[in-house]
Amino acid sequence: MTSLFTGAIRSVTDRILFWMILANLGLSCVGWSLPALPLNSLLPRRSRSRVGQFTAMFWCRYFVGSMQISGRVRCDLTALDVLRNERNLIIVPNHPSMIDALLVISRLPHITCIAKASLWNNLFFGAGIRLAGYIRNDTTRQLLREAAEVLNQPDIRQMLIFPEGTRSVPGSLSPFRPGFAAIARRAGATVQTVMIENNTPYLGKNWSIFRKPEFPLLYRIRLGRRFTVTGSPQDFTTMLERYFREELAMPVLEPVG
Repeated sequence: MTSLFTGAIRSVTDRILFWMILANLGLSCVGWSLPALPLNSLLPRRSRSRVGQFTAMFWCRYFVGSMQISGRVRCDLTALDVLRNERNLIIVPNHPSMIDALLVISRLPHITCIAKASLWNNLFFGAGIRLAGYIRNDTTRQLLREAAEVLNQPDIRQMLIFPEGTRSVPGSLSPFRPGFAAIARRAGATVQTVMIENNTPYLGKNWSIFRKPEFPLLYRIRLGRRFTVTGSPQDFTTMLERYFREELAMPVLEPVG
């Protein structure tokens, strides 16, 4: 009887925690984009991206912190802290879930991203994206030129690009696209690999945002090797995808108890 009661309490607690995570995700989006609406018009151009990137980091860190308050979500993201002052760096992680970008941005106050053009008019993200100076993924040629130029600006230190281009199928890795390598070569930037590891398919490919996961949730980020692009972008991309597959094949997270 005691175990049944304990299980029922835990089930209710987990459901409350799940809805709190969703509520805080929405609050983080609104908290980021709502002040950005007037700031896009009021701030001088040179100040916008710096303010926007710091604001993005603040709200992403709030979201990550709010998930962990219950103790049923644990995140170890501190490996990213050594990159805070690194310049002309392209950060390339694997992409197992919808919150991967939030995990990375929560530790880095001077990072820019490549975002879908459709998000520019999105109610929750559009104003914040414009304020942070993120890059639209319009035409390939324009994207390569703008990304290389942005990486050389004094208020930008890193650029976040997911080489898969979309979330992975759980338990696998999608083929890498060579765009990040072309940007790195054009900008003379180095490529820092980042491994995002978790114990859950939550918010992965084909996972509905309203579907509750099994707790606890574990997330860890570790740094991989750093590379300079040599040879063709396609050859480099093939090599890097093979490197990721080898790294991610090694079990590193303790099983959920």
